[in-house]
Amino acid sequence: MKHVYAVKVVVASIGLVGILALSGCGRSEPVRTTLPPGELPSVQRQMQVLNDFTLSQWRGCNTDFERGQILGRDGYQNYWVCWGTTSSEHRYAFTLLAAPGNEQGAQVKLEFRRGHELGTNALLRTFFLLAGVDDEDERLRMRSDVSRYLITPPDVRRMMVQASQTPNGLIMEMGYNMPRSGYTTLQINARLPTTTNEEESPTAPMSPIETDAEDDEETQGSQSY
Repeated sequence: MKHVYAVKVVVASIGLVGILALSGCGRSEPVRTTLPPGELPSVQRQMQVLNDFTLSQWRGCNTDFERGQILGRDGYQNYWVCWGTTSSEHRYAFTLLAAPGNEQGAQVKLEFRRGHELGTNALLRTFFLLAGVDDEDERLRMRSDVSRYLITPPDVRRMMVQASQTPNGLIMEMGYNMPRSGYTTLQINARLPTTTNEEESPTAPMSPIETDAEDDEETQGSQSY
């Protein structure tokens, strides 16, 4: 009888281990994104994000909002430029470019002046949402990556570095324009299908901030002679 009891205990133990193993296998990492790899959100979703930003306490796009088209390799592509201020001295500009067909996003860019912490956090949140980063933990991770670069002295050369990555594998580039005035650029490009055409994919027109950066460089260049 003792022998039979021992067998029952062993069988029960094996069964319990099997249940625990199965339950462990059933656990999975939380889904950080619903976007396919290499894609930006739809234009409709991006417009919704911008609309939410305009209705927020920051009254987004409070300076102007521009919409236009540029001729790409597969026809006309829509673009949007939203610019405004988070304070009297801190300007920003969001630039969106649609992919061929004008249904999906191809490029999202943010230019902003450093130094207004609350405003910067609101801009970064909106930028990440425009790029499809809906998970709050992922947004905090990417914001931390941006902050790590912001505390370093800006490179006077207008170079872009790979500062972070979205949950679906898109590279976020970061660079400085108008470094003496404290402006920074963030940019994320979708991975669009390649063609045999060697022509580069179009980019959206320069925002007012970029135009000012060009004028600033030309002015400084002329003064140096």
